[in-house]
Amino acid sequence: MPPQSQGGSSTQSTLLDSYDGCINVIMDNCRREQPTDATYRPDLPPEPTYGTYFEPLEMPYREPQFLPLPPTALQFFQTFVPEPLVVRWVDYTNKAAEIADFHVVPFLLHKLPDASYHVFLDNLFSSPKLFTALRDEGHGATGTARINCGIFKQLVEAKIRDNKGQCWRWNELRAYATVDNKINQIGWKDTALVLLLSTVFTGKEFERYIQRRPTSTTKTAKPIQDAFGNKAVKEMTIP
Repeated sequence: MPPQSQGGSSTQSTLLDSYDGCINVIMDNCRREQPTDATYRPDLPPEPTYGTYFEPLEMPYREPQFLPLPPTALQFFQTFVPEPLVVRWVDYTNKAAEIADFHVVPFLLHKLPDASYHVFLDNLFSSPKLFTALRDEGHGATGTARINCGIFKQLVEAKIRDNKGQCWRWNELRAYATVDNKINQIGWKDTALVLLLSTVFTGKEFERYIQRRPTSTTKTAKPIQDAFGNKAVKEMTIP
Protein backbone atom coordinates (compact mmCIF):
# COMPACT_ATOMS: atom_id res chain seq x y z
CA MET A 1 0.00 0.00 0.00
CA PRO A 2 2.15 2.94 -1.17
CA PRO A 3 1.49 6.29 0.52
CA GLN A 4 -0.46 8.71 -1.66
CA SER A 5 0.12 12.05 0.03
CA GLN A 6 1.63 13.39 3.18
CA GLY A 7 -0.59 14.02 6.19
CA GLY A 8 -0.40 14.72 9.91
CA SER A 9 0.12 12.18 12.66
CA SER A 10 -3.31 12.99 14.12
CA THR A 11 -5.01 11.07 11.30
CA GLN A 12 -4.22 7.62 12.62
CA SER A 13 -4.91 8.39 16.30
CA THR A 14 -8.30 9.88 15.40
CA LEU A 15 -9.14 6.82 13.33
CA LEU A 16 -8.22 4.44 16.12
CA ASP A 17 -10.15 6.49 18.67
CA SER A 18 -13.24 6.45 16.45
CA TYR A 19 -13.20 2.65 16.38
CA ASP A 20 -12.52 2.26 20.08
CA GLY A 21 -15.60 4.35 20.78
CA CYS A 22 -17.97 1.97 18.98
CA ILE A 23 -16.46 -1.43 19.82
CA ASN A 24 -19.69 -2.69 21.43
CA VAL A 25 -21.74 -1.80 18.37
CA ILE A 26 -19.22 -3.44 16.07
CA MET A 27 -19.17 -6.69 18.02
CA ASP A 28 -22.98 -6.82 18.04
CA ASN A 29 -22.88 -6.85 14.23
CA CYS A 30 -20.11 -9.40 13.75
CA ARG A 31 -19.81 -13.15 13.81
CA ARG A 32 -16.92 -15.55 14.24
CA GLU A 33 -15.25 -16.51 10.96
CA GLN A 34 -14.37 -20.05 12.13
CA PRO A 35 -15.41 -21.89 15.31
CA THR A 36 -11.78 -22.45 16.33
CA ASP A 37 -10.35 -18.94 15.95
CA ALA A 38 -10.98 -15.43 17.26
CA THR A 39 -11.48 -13.67 13.92
CA TYR A 40 -14.79 -11.84 13.57
CA ARG A 41 -16.24 -10.41 10.36
CA PRO A 42 -19.15 -8.04 9.72
CA ASP A 43 -22.63 -9.57 9.79
CA LEU A 44 -25.07 -6.86 8.69
CA PRO A 45 -28.41 -6.90 6.88
CA PRO A 46 -28.61 -5.62 3.28
CA GLU A 47 -29.14 -1.89 2.80
CA PRO A 48 -32.59 -1.34 1.21
CA THR A 49 -31.84 2.03 -0.42
CA TYR A 50 -29.03 3.67 -2.36
CA GLY A 51 -27.75 7.16 -3.10
CA THR A 52 -27.97 9.44 -6.11
CA TYR A 53 -24.42 9.91 -7.39
CA PHE A 54 -21.15 8.41 -6.17
CA GLU A 55 -18.54 11.02 -5.24
CA PRO A 56 -15.11 9.35 -5.62
CA LEU A 57 -12.32 10.21 -3.22
CA GLU A 58 -9.44 11.78 -5.14
CA MET A 59 -6.16 10.03 -4.35
CA PRO A 60 -3.09 11.99 -5.58
CA TYR A 61 -0.85 9.92 -7.82
CA ARG A 62 2.71 9.17 -6.81
CA GLU A 63 5.35 7.03 -8.44
CA PRO A 64 5.54 3.51 -6.96
CA GLN A 65 8.57 2.71 -4.83
CA PHE A 66 10.30 -0.62 -5.37
CA LEU A 67 12.60 -1.70 -2.54
CA PRO A 68 14.90 -4.75 -2.72
CA LEU A 69 13.93 -7.72 -0.58
CA PRO A 70 16.34 -9.17 2.00
CA PRO A 71 18.68 -11.73 0.39
CA THR A 72 17.78 -14.69 2.62
CA ALA A 73 14.52 -16.17 3.86
CA LEU A 74 15.58 -15.69 7.49
CA GLN A 75 16.36 -12.00 6.95
CA PHE A 76 13.04 -11.60 5.16
CA PHE A 77 11.24 -13.12 8.14
CA GLN A 78 13.17 -10.96 10.61
CA THR A 79 12.41 -7.80 8.62
CA PHE A 80 8.66 -8.24 8.38
CA VAL A 81 8.01 -10.27 11.54
CA PRO A 82 10.01 -8.57 14.32
CA GLU A 83 11.46 -10.70 17.09
CA PRO A 84 9.42 -9.01 19.88
CA LEU A 85 6.24 -10.05 18.08
CA VAL A 86 7.42 -13.66 17.89
CA VAL A 87 8.19 -13.55 21.62
CA ARG A 88 4.62 -12.44 22.26
CA TRP A 89 3.34 -15.35 20.18
CA VAL A 90 5.19 -17.97 22.20
CA ASP A 91 4.71 -16.35 25.61
CA TYR A 92 1.95 -18.27 27.36
CA THR A 93 -0.33 -15.82 29.18
CA ASN A 94 -3.25 -18.06 30.15
CA LYS A 95 -5.57 -15.52 28.52
CA ALA A 96 -8.07 -15.90 25.71
CA ALA A 97 -6.98 -14.69 22.30
CA GLU A 98 -7.74 -11.07 21.51
CA ILE A 99 -10.70 -10.58 19.18
CA ALA A 100 -9.59 -9.86 15.62
CA ASP A 101 -12.19 -7.82 13.75
CA PHE A 102 -11.81 -4.97 11.30
CA HIS A 103 -10.01 -2.91 13.96
CA VAL A 104 -6.90 -4.52 12.46
CA VAL A 105 -7.24 -2.31 9.36
CA PRO A 106 -6.79 1.05 11.13
CA PHE A 107 -4.28 -0.62 13.46
CA LEU A 108 -2.06 -1.57 10.51
CA LEU A 109 -2.47 1.88 8.95
CA HIS A 110 -1.27 3.32 12.24
CA LYS A 111 1.97 1.34 11.80
CA LEU A 112 2.74 2.96 8.42
CA PRO A 113 4.42 6.34 7.81
CA ASP A 114 2.06 9.28 8.18
CA ALA A 115 0.21 9.64 4.86
CA SER A 116 -3.07 9.00 3.09
CA TYR A 117 -3.30 5.46 1.70
CA HIS A 118 -5.44 3.56 -0.79
CA VAL A 119 -6.13 0.26 0.98
CA PHE A 120 -7.08 -2.91 -0.93
CA LEU A 121 -8.88 -5.65 1.03
CA ASP A 122 -10.40 -9.04 0.43
CA ASN A 123 -13.94 -9.66 1.65
CA LEU A 124 -13.15 -10.67 5.24
CA PHE A 125 -13.49 -7.21 6.82
CA SER A 126 -14.95 -5.13 3.96
CA SER A 127 -18.11 -3.22 4.86
CA PRO A 128 -19.62 0.20 4.12
CA LYS A 129 -19.10 1.18 7.77
CA LEU A 130 -15.36 0.47 7.64
CA PHE A 131 -14.92 2.15 4.26
CA THR A 132 -16.82 5.25 5.42
CA ALA A 133 -14.60 5.56 8.49
CA LEU A 134 -11.45 5.17 6.39
CA ARG A 135 -12.66 7.76 3.91
CA ASP A 136 -13.50 10.23 6.67
CA GLU A 137 -9.87 10.00 7.78
CA GLY A 138 -8.53 10.58 4.26
CA HIS A 139 -7.82 6.97 3.25
CA GLY A 140 -9.18 5.37 0.08
CA ALA A 141 -10.45 1.79 0.20
CA THR A 142 -11.36 -0.86 -2.38
CA GLY A 143 -12.25 -4.49 -1.82
CA THR A 144 -14.46 -7.46 -2.57
CA ALA A 145 -17.53 -7.86 -0.37
CA ARG A 146 -19.80 -10.52 1.08
CA ILE A 147 -23.58 -10.47 0.98
CA ASN A 148 -23.85 -9.89 4.75
CA CYS A 149 -21.60 -6.82 4.99
CA GLY A 150 -24.42 -4.26 4.67
CA ILE A 151 -24.18 -3.83 0.89
CA PHE A 152 -27.16 -2.75 -1.26
CA LYS A 153 -30.05 -5.26 -1.21
CA GLN A 154 -30.42 -5.58 -5.00
CA LEU A 155 -26.78 -6.70 -5.28
CA VAL A 156 -27.31 -9.27 -2.53
CA GLU A 157 -30.35 -10.65 -4.34
CA ALA A 158 -28.44 -10.72 -7.64
CA LYS A 159 -25.62 -12.70 -6.01
CA ILE A 160 -28.08 -15.24 -4.61
CA ARG A 161 -29.72 -15.63 -8.03
CA ASP A 162 -26.30 -15.97 -9.67
CA ASN A 163 -25.47 -18.90 -7.39
CA LYS A 164 -28.64 -20.57 -8.71
CA GLY A 165 -27.64 -20.02 -12.33
CA GLN A 166 -29.87 -16.98 -12.93
CA CYS A 167 -27.00 -14.86 -14.18
CA TRP A 168 -26.30 -11.42 -15.56
CA ARG A 169 -24.62 -11.19 -18.95
CA TRP A 170 -20.91 -11.90 -18.76
CA ASN A 171 -18.83 -8.76 -18.02
CA GLU A 172 -21.96 -6.81 -17.05
CA LEU A 173 -21.35 -4.20 -14.35
CA ARG A 174 -23.84 -2.30 -12.19
CA ALA A 175 -22.90 0.33 -9.61
CA TYR A 176 -24.91 1.99 -6.84
CA ALA A 177 -23.77 4.72 -4.47
CA THR A 178 -24.46 4.35 -0.76
CA VAL A 179 -27.08 6.70 0.68
CA ASP A 180 -24.40 9.25 1.66
CA ASN A 181 -22.78 8.93 -1.83
CA LYS A 182 -19.39 8.16 -0.23
CA ILE A 183 -19.04 4.51 -1.31
CA ASN A 184 -19.56 2.82 -4.66
CA GLN A 185 -21.25 -0.60 -4.44
CA ILE A 186 -20.48 -2.65 -7.52
CA GLY A 187 -21.62 -5.94 -8.98
CA TRP A 188 -19.54 -7.37 -11.84
CA LYS A 189 -20.24 -10.63 -13.66
CA ASP A 190 -17.10 -12.70 -14.23
CA THR A 191 -17.23 -16.50 -13.99
CA ALA A 192 -19.36 -15.74 -10.93
CA LEU A 193 -20.92 -12.47 -9.81
CA VAL A 194 -18.35 -10.44 -7.86
CA LEU A 195 -19.44 -7.86 -5.28
CA LEU A 196 -17.13 -4.93 -4.57
CA LEU A 197 -16.96 -1.74 -2.52
CA SER A 198 -14.80 1.29 -3.31
CA THR A 199 -14.43 4.88 -2.21
CA VAL A 200 -12.14 5.59 -5.19
CA PHE A 201 -13.24 3.73 -8.33
CA THR A 202 -16.38 4.71 -10.26
CA GLY A 203 -16.78 1.47 -12.23
CA LYS A 204 -15.83 3.23 -15.47
CA GLU A 205 -12.13 2.36 -15.26
CA PHE A 206 -11.38 -0.43 -17.78
CA GLU A 207 -8.33 -2.38 -18.90
CA ARG A 208 -7.65 -4.42 -22.04
CA TYR A 209 -6.99 -8.00 -21.07
CA ILE A 210 -6.30 -11.31 -22.82
CA GLN A 211 -8.02 -14.26 -21.18
CA ARG A 212 -8.21 -17.97 -21.87
CA ARG A 213 -11.60 -19.63 -22.15
CA PRO A 214 -12.46 -20.88 -18.64
CA THR A 215 -12.94 -24.60 -18.16
CA SER A 216 -15.65 -24.28 -15.51
CA THR A 217 -18.98 -25.86 -16.49
CA THR A 218 -21.03 -24.59 -13.52
CA LYS A 219 -24.29 -22.69 -13.99
CA THR A 220 -22.64 -19.43 -12.93
CA ALA A 221 -20.00 -19.80 -15.68
CA LYS A 222 -22.46 -20.28 -18.56
CA PRO A 223 -22.50 -16.58 -19.63
CA ILE A 224 -18.72 -16.46 -20.02
CA GLN A 225 -18.72 -19.76 -21.91
CA ASP A 226 -21.30 -18.30 -24.29
CA ALA A 227 -19.23 -15.13 -24.74
CA PHE A 228 -16.14 -17.12 -25.75
CA GLY A 229 -17.98 -19.44 -28.10
CA ASN A 230 -15.39 -21.64 -29.84
CA LYS A 231 -12.47 -19.28 -29.15
CA ALA A 232 -9.77 -20.53 -26.80
CA VAL A 233 -8.39 -17.03 -26.16
CA LYS A 234 -10.14 -13.67 -26.30
CA GLU A 235 -9.11 -10.05 -25.86
CA MET A 236 -11.58 -8.14 -23.73
CA THR A 237 -12.17 -5.01 -21.71
CA ILE A 238 -12.71 -5.57 -18.00
CA PRO A 239 -13.04 -3.22 -15.00
